[in-house]
Amino acid sequence: MAAHLTLLDRPAGAPSPLTSESEVHFLCVGRDRWSIYDRRLDPADPAAFLGRLQRIAGLFEVTFADPARPRVWCVSLAASRAEFVDRRVPGRPRLRLV
Repeated sequence: MAAHLTLLDRPAGAPSPLTSESEVHFLCVGRDRWSIYDRRLDPADPAAFLGRLQRIAGLFEVTFADPARPRVWCVSLAASRAEFVDRRVPGRPRLRLV
């Protein structure tokens, strides 16, 4: 079974956690579907993959690459982009639908 690293367990030399929404890149892979990548890394690098996003019935469903993070639904693309930014960094509050 593969071990999954958390933000605190990253090895030396690994990129730091995302601190800005500008570091999150959306790559359209189909109608109302996107793959999400860390803009600081080459998209071909598996470490750059952050998750997937799809629009369903007017909401945006975020599925993270980290299986420890639960799926999230957002009301806008901007809110879904903010979900990938490190939560320990102070920022504006985000609407989370459960």
